[in-house]
Amino acid sequence: MSEAERVIRRRAAVKRYKQRHPEKVAKRLKRWRTKNADRVRAGKRASYHRNRDKTVQLLRKKHLQEKYGLTVAQYEAMHRRQGGKCKVCREPEKTNARLAVDHCHTTGRVRGLLCKSCNWGIGLLKDDAKLLRRAAGYLE
Repeated sequence: MSEAERVIRRRAAVKRYKQRHPEKVAKRLKRWRTKNADRVRAGKRASYHRNRDKTVQLLRKKHLQEKYGLTVAQYEAMHRRQGGKCKVCREPEKTNARLAVDHCHTTGRVRGLLCKSCNWGIGLLKDDAKLLRRAAGYLE
């Protein structure tokens, strides 16, 4: 039997073992990860840097979907409708900064895309229209 055939047979045997004993394999893997935490962390870090663009895209997609119920395409459509500008101050987004998704904290309804300053301002005023009008009156 050649070396290549031995390798193929060994891999098949390992695969069968893993299928027959998943709990043992999981327990052994957990022990190994605990014992080699630094190595695991370094591997994850290296993987992140190797695939940074893809990882960032996946995290953005997951964030938009889980927090706001939006797809990336829906976000981009909103962005186009607003001309790439904040819905409040109408300033274009800054370099390397995306417009934030503004939403009602009670209903979860998405209202539009805001720049960081406007989003923080509305948030600091507790999303309260009366408070916002009072602040505007104070400024006038």
